[in-house]
Order: sequence, then structure tokens, then C-alpha cells
Amino acid sequence: MHGFCNEHGIKTTVSGLEHAIRNALERADRSDPEIRARIYQSARHALDAGLAKQEVEDEEVIARQRQRLDATIQTIEEEERERLRAMARLEKVLIEREPDPEPEIAPEPRSPRRDANDDFSVNAPDLDAAPATGRAAPNIELDRDDRAARETRADAGSLDDVAPRVNEPMARLVADDRRSQASAPIAHEHAKVGKIKHRKNKAKVEKSQRRKRGGVASFFISLFVYSCFLGAIGFGVWWVYATGMIDVALKGEGNFDLVPKELQTAAPAAQQSEPLDPLRRFSGDWVNVYTGKEANAISPRAAALVASFSDSDGDGVTIASNASGKNGEVTVETPEELLQTLAGKTATIALTVKADGDAPTQIYVECAFGAMGGCGRHRFTVGNERADELIHVTFDGKMAPSEAGQIIINSDVMGKGRKLKLYGVRVLPGS
Repeated sequence: MHGFCNEHGIKTTVSGLEHAIRNALERADRSDPEIRARIYQSARHALDAGLAKQEVEDEEVIARQRQRLDATIQTIEEEERERLRAMARLEKVLIEREPDPEPEIAPEPRSPRRDANDDFSVNAPDLDAAPATGRAAPNIELDRDDRAARETRADAGSLDDVAPRVNEPMARLVADDRRSQASAPIAHEHAKVGKIKHRKNKAKVEKSQRRKRGGVASFFISLFVYSCFLGAIGFGVWWVYATGMIDVALKGEGNFDLVPKELQTAAPAAQQSEPLDPLRRFSGDWVNVYTGKEANAISPRAAALVASFSDSDGDGVTIASNASGKNGEVTVETPEELLQTLAGKTATIALTVKADGDAPTQIYVECAFGAMGGCGRHRFTVGNERADELIHVTFDGKMAPSEAGQIIINSDVMGKGRKLKLYGVRVLPGS
């Protein structure tokens, strides 16, 4: 009963650590994978401290709680990755939906303001104005009365000599009025011709202005095209010189570099900017036990098979365990020098693995480090994506071993021969 209460209290501790991890991620720069890795490592130290404070000494209980915490960390890390991928997709959608900027529309050229006092007609006379002689316009009623008086005088016969002298000015006014009416259509035609000439002159001015603007734009476009052309020629000449083709042509040398040395030295700088993945990449503090290329570092037992491979994820060995127990295990040799640095300290062991096939496989991992003891048995379910399985262990003994140790792996706890791809084994010494 006491053991059950202890186990329940430990579960509460792991739940509290999960809550603490999430709170720490909320307050930190959670998009930085290196910061997330530090938070996970702090949680592992906190679990060990809590187990020691509760005086939990059962190795199986400690191993289960560490495995539960590692599974919680794995779940949280997957959530963080999905959150970052969702943010990237949202940002891409927002950029694609952003409207294109409206093209600038050149303002229409304004025609010169026309003054109200300007007259573009060609000597168009005012039909309502008086004739140039300065005399008043003729009165039609007076003309009618004059004709009636003449008829009367013709009947009377005594005023024939006087009537012509009296009505002579009036007759001249009538004649002037008729001449002005006859000249009005001609003046109107002159006015129309003047307006047409003005419009033609205005169109010529606007066409000349457009031609000038088009000439300036075409000049700058031509300048840009010629600059690009000359730049391409200059780069080609430099490339031929830098690769050594000229020496090959002149001196008969047999080799030259297609990529100039200046560009070859600049290439590694771009590779160093790749972001850190807290579960798949390791800092310089990690010590490599197996990197996928040491064929002699892996030793199979009676019911296990090992074969080297190389794929898009890297180099390694394929492990097939045909027995669920010891006969189906393989061992990874751990150097004696590394074990001496771990004595009395806390360490994290990382196995980079992937199931060989679409179906997942259940594996177990143990440690045999001589006088330092082991790390308990840890089970993991491995899928068909490359991942890092972590084991957190504290070596209480101060005695350092005098021989190499072993990390033990079984690729199928059911003993059915399911295959596991092992890419690497690393150890992170603690304090």
C-alpha cells in the first residue's frame, strides 16, 4: 500500500513537471529549439531531485518515471513543431492573399488655361454690332414709311425734286445693312477655320511632349539593358580567368575548377546557419559512441542479425532480433574512457533510430557499465521516421570501471524479427 501511494505521488510530480515545462515555454522564446532543449534537460534534473527527495530507490519505478517524462517531453516537442508549421502555413497564406499594389497612372497633361479675354477667331465680326461706318442701324419702319411717302408724292406730283434729297441718307443705311448681312456667313467660316487651326496646334504640342517623355524613358531602359549585358560579359570574363581556363588554353595544363576558389570557400558559411533540432541534432557537449560507420562497434548475439546500410537519412546498421530475450540482443561497445567521465554523475544517452518498414516496432534498451551499474530497462515504440530516443540515468557510484561497457538493444520485444535501423548512439555527460 505504501508503494502505491508513493507511485501516485510520483505521477503527480511528473504531471507537475509537464505543467512547469509548458509554463516555461510560454515565458521563453519557444521558437528557438536550443532553448526548448534546455527546458527539457532542466525538467529531467528536477525529476531526479524529486525522486531523491521522496527517497524512491526502486530502480524500476525510477525508470518508469523517467520514461514517462521523456514521453511527455516528446509529446510537447511534437506540439511545438506542429505549432511552428501552422504559423509558417498561415504566414504563407497571408502573403499570397495580400493584394498587388495598384499601378501608378500618369496624370493627363493639362491644356493651357484659356483666358476669357482670349479670342481665337480670325477677325470674326460681331453680327449685333453697328457697321464700321459708325452710323446707327437702319430702321425698317422708317424704310416702310419712306416707300409710302414716295408713293404719295408720286400721286401728288409736287414733291418729286425734294424727296430724293430727303431720303438719300436713309437709302445708304439700308444698303450698308444689306452688305453686312451678306458678309456674316463668310466671317463665321473664318471663325471655324481659326478654331480648327488652334486644335491642330494644340495636338502637335501634346504629341511633341509625349515624344519627349517617351524618349527619356526609352533612354533609361536601354541604359539598364546595356548595363546588364556588359555586367554579364564582365562576370563571364572573370569566371573564365578565375577557373583557370586561360592557363589551360595557353600553357596546356590539364585541370581547372568549374567553380572559382572564391566561391568554394564561401559555401560552408551557408551550411552553418541551419537551425538546431533539439531531438535530432546535438551540440559539441555530446560524445559519440556510434556514428553509423563503426562496423566493429556492434556485436549481435545468437538470435540477432546485423547488416550495414546507407539511405537518405545517413549510414548505420539494421538490427533484426528473432528472440524476445537475451539471445535477440545486440551490444554497442562503450569506451572505458567515456565511462570514467560518467562516474558519480548524471548523463543522458540518445539512440537515433527508425523502424525498417511501415509498421512500428517495440524495442528495449539496457546498459551494462561494470562497477558503475546499469541504467535499467527502457521500452520505446519506434515509427518509420528517424527520431532520437533518450535515456536519463544517474550513476551514484564513485568507482570508475576498468573495462569498456555495453549498451544493449533488442529490436523487437515480441521476438518476431522486426527490423530496427540504428543511425547513432551518443552520450551527454552531466554534473
